[in-house]
Amino acid sequence: MKLRVLLFLALTSFSFLLFAEEEDAETTEKTTEVVSILPDGYLTDTKDNTLYISGSRGTYIGSSDDKGNFIALGGKNGGSAFGRINRNGSVIILYSPVDEE
Repeated sequence: MKLRVLLFLALTSFSFLLFAEEEDAETTEKTTEVVSILPDGYLTDTKDNTLYISGSRGTYIGSSDDKGNFIALGGKNGGSAFGRINRNGSVIILYSPVDEE
């Protein structure tokens, strides 16, 4: 249990570092919020719709539109995925090549 908590904290810290930017007086500040914690990882979403999905089946980074549809590219094994972020924060991955292995 302690290992899971430590792993979650490490992954959360990594996601904040991933999206961190240098603050500039002329730019707007971006915030990262955890949208959903999944059995296979977690998803974060920034104001510019960048998202990060990480889990045992794959790791993806990509973007989502204003309606919650996302395309995530790259990551573990060169995989990709697409799906939907629901209003309640749940995530549905509709397709991932990792699922076929």
